[in-house]
Amino acid sequence: PIGLILLTIGIYHWHKEQLAITEQLRKRERLFREHRGLDFTTNLSGAHYLRQQLAHELSKGSQESPLALVLIDIDNFSQINRHYGKREGDNLLHALSELLLLNIRSNDLLCRYAGDRFALLLPNTGRLMATSIAEEISQAVRHFAFKSQQQNSIFHSVSVGIAFGNTIGTEKDTAESLITRATQSLLHAKEARAQPALRVA
Repeated sequence: PIGLILLTIGIYHWHKEQLAITEQLRKRERLFREHRGLDFTTNLSGAHYLRQQLAHELSKGSQESPLALVLIDIDNFSQINRHYGKREGDNLLHALSELLLLNIRSNDLLCRYAGDRFALLLPNTGRLMATSIAEEISQAVRHFAFKSQQQNSIFHSVSVGIAFGNTIGTEKDTAESLITRATQSLLHAKEARAQPALRVA
């Protein structure tokens, strides 16, 4: 009888241990699922998540909920990688992502779209406010001094393109069409300036 009691107690504690391990594995799996779309350099969501959220916002289809997409491209970023190395370029991207996060609202979504390009989704935002936010971001980057490992202060500028979502009528935007218009706006801004400019589409 004593042996059976000890065996039962042992099985009970082993079972509890197994449940605890299983719960830990579930938490790790859930954490992995929730964060696997994050960009490791900037800790921001990537282009896939941006497209999902754009599609969600555009599906609301309300004039009372205007939507703006801002693409932010770092000017002459390739020079950093060339002169200081890729690791320093990654450090700059991380620093700029934190700077951008400090200059947006809590309901805005900042993503790393590709390479040295960020995308900013501004829900419930009209032309005047979107333009103002983009200008503030441009100014913040222009005044930000990035310290290289050689302790050099490196200043940067960004080019910005904005597109506003059309959510009503027969010419409704999709995520891809809005991204395309924002990209065209950004390319026009980069081509048509000697200094970083802001273009609106």
